[in-house]
Amino acid sequence: MSVGIDLERLDTLDRFDHAAVVRAGQRLLGVAERRWCANQASLAQAVIVIFCCREAAFKCHGNSATVLDLALVPTGDLSFGEATLSAPRNAEIAVAWRVVDHQVLAIAASGPSNLPSELLRRVSGSHEATVF
Repeated sequence: MSVGIDLERLDTLDRFDHAAVVRAGQRLLGVAERRWCANQASLAQAVIVIFCCREAAFKCHGNSATVLDLALVPTGDLSFGEATLSAPRNAEIAVAWRVVDHQVLAIAASGPSNLPSELLRRVSGSHEATVF
């Protein structure tokens, strides 16, 4: 079993205009990631959530892939959710994230698919997200 953790500021892309975020998303995100981002209240914040989760998955996966080689299938919303890794196909890694104090905390783990969510629940003491 391996674990990867990442923490990012939710406002990281606020300095970029919407068109720049759209272009970056089209260039860097997979189909499922783009679809999920398009259904969120803030595209820029959704992109940050995806990259935070990818970074956690990269740390869990090791050096055999780059962050850009990874692709997620996310579920949930900006405040709390889970994702499975769809690429590379041989990696059985699950990711969970939670937004607290305008920061995204993502935990990725190999092994049981519910492990990242369980770790987040233990860290936060709750299964419900709190956004401040």
